[in-house]
Amino acid sequence: MLVILIINKLLALLLLSSTIEENGWVSVDKPQKQAQSQHEEVDPSIWTVFAKEFGSEKVLIRFPEDPGYRYPQIDQGDKETMEIDSTSGETLHRLNVLKFPDQPLDELIQKKINNIQSEEGALLVQTDQIDGQMADLLYRSQGKWVRERLILTDEHLYILQSASETLEGSSHTQFIASFDLEKRDENKVFSRPFHSEK
Repeated sequence: MLVILIINKLLALLLLSSTIEENGWVSVDKPQKQAQSQHEEVDPSIWTVFAKEFGSEKVLIRFPEDPGYRYPQIDQGDKETMEIDSTSGETLHRLNVLKFPDQPLDELIQKKINNIQSEEGALLVQTDQIDGQMADLLYRSQGKWVRERLILTDEHLYILQSASETLEGSSHTQFIASFDLEKRDENKVFSRPFHSEK
């Protein structure tokens, strides 16, 4: 029995060592998997999704890098006022969430314009009120070009802001286009009455 096992092993070894077998079959080695690099390149076009509920509103927005956040008024028990930001290269992307300011959007824009104009060295370039709930601003402040989109809902003011040393705005466009707001109705189901880019 041991002799037969040895002969079978020798025959198998002989068959494996030849490249073309007598019946026409070719032995093929199984390809080895390439080892995945631990430092694999990440696609820069894929941005991180941030999602959070503020009262009956759920916000979804993408940031170029993992965002940091803070609650600037947490010491006053305010868990809805929030700043979320992320820096990619020289550009800072920030979402400010404020409780409903109880003012119409045109008054909020005018207040923002007054603040920009009162700041030394600041330059207001453009303001566009898109409708009663959305407006865009472009200005220079503290040596940076700042693009902002203000979005007013029944419960909050959302300020999407990008600041960089250059006037190039493609990352801001991508940032505001990623903003999505879902509103919960009385049945606890979210509807989508608003999306940043209509």
